[in-house]
Amino acid sequence: MQEKKKSTKSIILLVLAALLIAAAGCTTFKDRIRVEIMPEDELYNLGIAKFNEEKWDEAIAVFERFERLYVNSSRVQEIRLKRADAYFNKGRSSSYILAKAEYQSFVQLYPRYDDADYIWKQIAVCSFKQILPPNRDQSQTEEAIKDFQTFLQKYPDSEYVPEVRQNLNDAFKVLAEHHQVVGMHYFSRGLYAAAAERLKKAIQQNVPLDDSEALFYHLVLSLARASDIFGKMHDFMKRVEQEEESERNKELHERYLYEAKQYLDELKQRFPEATNHHSELEREINSVTPITEQKSP
Repeated sequence: MQEKKKSTKSIILLVLAALLIAAAGCTTFKDRIRVEIMPEDELYNLGIAKFNEEKWDEAIAVFERFERLYVNSSRVQEIRLKRADAYFNKGRSSSYILAKAEYQSFVQLYPRYDDADYIWKQIAVCSFKQILPPNRDQSQTEEAIKDFQTFLQKYPDSEYVPEVRQNLNDAFKVLAEHHQVVGMHYFSRGLYAAAAERLKKAIQQNVPLDDSEALFYHLVLSLARASDIFGKMHDFMKRVEQEEESERNKELHERYLYEAKQYLDELKQRFPEATNHHSELEREINSVTPITEQKSP
């Protein structure tokens, strides 16, 4: 009987040991790191090792634990920057948001950091990495442009200037393509004034686009047609004695007609071989009757 009890006890102990091993196996690295207390050197070396192995989530977990345990360590500054870089290196939209927040926090904590230009460059690149295609919202594009311009103002002699200028140019191109896409959408719906404003913005980004000739062509066409519409609106408002609206439409008519001629001249200079477009646009502009020649019945 006693041997049977011993045997049963041994089995129970083996089962418990197996359960403990299984439970330990289910514990993730990050869960274990959150509760373990390791010596400073050991924890630091573990974090650097995980970072060098490109195990970004594990490195982040170690760096967060290190900062909590050894907040007064001389290594905290390095750890915070490594954590920001780890978030950045994950290469996901959500991780770029976290990386940017980490970099911004870093420059607030260490405004005199020797390589501050690197931090500000990374802040801008985090915005740049979140840019959406031209047919989507361009808030991040505009933010990236602002961040890159801030960098260039702060560090005009930095070694990162060529990279920043290239990224800034790419951001301007995406923004130009966005305005072109929206402008052509308005054009297709006959909203010529709205189309003209968007197409002008595309040109004003001052970057080469895949079909700049078509961009200029549709801009001049939009301006001429918008001018004609505002001229007719002026005539109508004049008839119904809406003087304020009549004057506003007259100003728009004159402005759009003037701009149509200006952009046609630029089209001729940039694309002198596009004579068919030149002739077609000249006819379109000449078909717009100036307000001074309009007569009431």
